[in-house]
Amino acid sequence: MKKNKISKQLVYVIETGILVGVSLFSLTFLTTFLWQINGLNTRELVLLSVIAGVYLIVLTVLINYVRLNPFFYQLKQQFSKRCKRRNAIFLVLGISILIYFILDSIVYFVDDSLAVDYWNFLISLDPQKEAENIVAYPFAIINSVVTFVFGIFGALVSFFLVKKEGKLINFKLFKKR
Repeated sequence: MKKNKISKQLVYVIETGILVGVSLFSLTFLTTFLWQINGLNTRELVLLSVIAGVYLIVLTVLINYVRLNPFFYQLKQQFSKRCKRRNAIFLVLGISILIYFILDSIVYFVDDSLAVDYWNFLISLDPQKEAENIVAYPFAIINSVVTFVFGIFGALVSFFLVKKEGKLINFKLFKKR
């Protein structure tokens, strides 16, 4: 019986990770598509390296806060054995990054123009031209370290917002005195 409860919890956490990953890919794809319509300028090419990470922070914090807080509150009300929030948050992060990489790689195999434009921009920044010998990779793979670092930061922020009891944070800014 306990394993069944844990597996239902795991399914919910995996669904949350898939939701974050698909949302991250959709936002990144729409942003880069809109920028690429008029041609990518230098500012947009520089922002491409961090845009997925910024979106990952926002989506991780927002979706974890909206989905996992009520989830943990419901588990507390049922007095059931529950997964640890630390494990749930980092599982959501890992699944979301994996889904993002998979979806971006699929798009890369269909249309690699964004990755090629971005790779040519990176080659133009290299004065020794050593990067010319390396083949262009999917956009998400090129920026994987930056995206992962931003994701860790988003998970840490989520860790403080998602409570063990599942209660939402009460901001008492306008407290009557």
